[in-house]
Amino acid sequence: MTAARGGERYAVNHDSAATRDVWQVLARARIDHALRTLAAAQDAVFRRYLPMAAELGLAQAVLGWRRADGDGFELFAGIAIAAQLERLPVANNGAGLASHRRPGGLPAGDEPRPARR
Repeated sequence: MTAARGGERYAVNHDSAATRDVWQVLARARIDHALRTLAAAQDAVFRRYLPMAAELGLAQAVLGWRRADGDGFELFAGIAIAAQLERLPVANNGAGLASHRRPGGLPAGDEPRPARR
C-alpha cells in the first residue's frame, strides 16, 4: 500500500518482522485458546494498523475543513478519525476489537484532551 505524504510516496511495509511477529502470536493464541495472550495479541494487531484508520480520518478532516483558521479543527478531526475507527470490523464473539472500545465508540487508550488556546 502506498500513500502520499508531503508530495512524496511511501510504502507501508506489512512484511516487516514486527508485523509477522504480531500475526504469529495472534495465530498461536487462537490455537491455544490462551485468553490473556489472545487479548494482548489482538491489541498488538489493532495498534499496529490503527494509524492507517486514523490517517484516513485525518485526511478527510483536512480535505473537509472549510474555515480560514484552525479554530475547532482538532474537534472536527477527532470526529472524522472516530468515524473511521467506527468503520473497523469488530468480531461478534465479544473477544475481538470490541474490547478496545469504550461506551460511545471511542477506542481504548489515552483520554481525548481539549485543545489548548
